[in-house]
Amino acid sequence: MKIPWNGYGIFSTLLAWITLVQSQSNPSIRFRRYELSASPYLTARNSNFNSHIEGLNVAPSGRIYAVQYGRGSNALGQLYPIQNTFFIDKNQNSYFNGMHFLNASMAFAVDSSDNTRLLQIELDRNGVVIRSKTHCQEPSMLPLNDLAISFKTGEIYLSAMNWTNTSTDRDGQIWVCSPQGHAKLLDVMGGVNGIELSLDEQTLFATESFTRNWTHISSKIWKYNVDPEQRIITKKQLFVDMARVPGDSVGFAMDGIKTDASGHLLAVRYGGSTVAVFSHKGDLLGRIHLSFKNPTNLELGELGGRKYLLICGACSSGGVEGVKGCVDSVPWPWNGRSWHNFRQLKNI
Repeated sequence: MKIPWNGYGIFSTLLAWITLVQSQSNPSIRFRRYELSASPYLTARNSNFNSHIEGLNVAPSGRIYAVQYGRGSNALGQLYPIQNTFFIDKNQNSYFNGMHFLNASMAFAVDSSDNTRLLQIELDRNGVVIRSKTHCQEPSMLPLNDLAISFKTGEIYLSAMNWTNTSTDRDGQIWVCSPQGHAKLLDVMGGVNGIELSLDEQTLFATESFTRNWTHISSKIWKYNVDPEQRIITKKQLFVDMARVPGDSVGFAMDGIKTDASGHLLAVRYGGSTVAVFSHKGDLLGRIHLSFKNPTNLELGELGGRKYLLICGACSSGGVEGVKGCVDSVPWPWNGRSWHNFRQLKNI
């Protein structure tokens, strides 16, 4: 796989980095929002992922994975450094929507099928799957959507939601699953999709959307204080209301979010063909423009030893069965939360 690395892209990205770093080191500098363009990494011509590609995640080895590999919904695949099958669930009705590595020997995947559950995947020292089992399941769980893992405690935070044409404030949930597999409901709200922790793991972020006749009428990101000892989240505060973000639209759906080592929160805008970049205070810093319309998730890792942001989504706008899943990439100056932790903890 050829890693995209063009001079113009480097130059424009470098200017954005300089502006961003200067604005953070000196708050008196008025920040000018930047606009970047990502480059195709996997396209309809060479991708082995289907149009429902989701759940980008980096492993301690530096390999990068995603769900929805091949034609089935029950497979996870590796996309970097080469594409290949990582795991196929024996249950052909499984529908994987997200995945996350805890360490070199264990990963987790959310199954949003009718038998919704959190699956634990065990690996050998070569990163090959040796067994899998249901780690966490609760009858009152709505279909699981995404996950964020605490590297300090092993707690796994889960988003869940009903996919419905007109949503209510009971159509979304936030759960936490302990390392022993005990589930606890933390909050009930509108449709919850993306979920992520801050770098210090003291803050939990979650996206919330409301729809009316399949049209999105509200898109927000909330933040909570995390109390790992009590296994609760408190002090819910509005982080971003997309209706108030210049140049954005509530008509774009909320989906995956990630934090980086500098405190930014990056959110894909499904339907908007962009990634929005926010400061730790919730201010819009800039946007990254993509080659496809409906991004679903993102991850920060390294390609060929250089830091990159990777974004996935259907190559077509409709997400029709049989259409491929695409991945775009753009150089990024900071590690993501997962890759930062793996490097800091010397798990690789």
